Amino acid sequence: MKTKLFIASAICIFAVVAIVTTTSFSQSQPKTYTVKLYSGDNVVGTWTAIDWPIADGYTLVFSVGHRSTPKRVRINGTYSVEELQ
Repeated sequence: MKTKLFIASAICIFAVVAIVTTTSFSQSQPKTYTVKLYSGDNVVGTWTAIDWPIADGYTLVFSVGHRSTPKRVRINGTYSVEELQ
């Protein structure tokens, strides 16, 4: 009887630890975005932004590169922003 209770408790603890670890890991992943600049119907530039772009008037400002040494990019014109999975 004690053995069955021990095994059931161990399985429950393992399940809780697995769920907590998976949930916290997936929430800590930074999001990235694809930014495209258009000229008419043609795409003239594509970037992978490491943060959500900020609209500053008619200009879009975003960071590219590595999070430790990001570079700022400014584009002006018709653009689109898509979240990458």
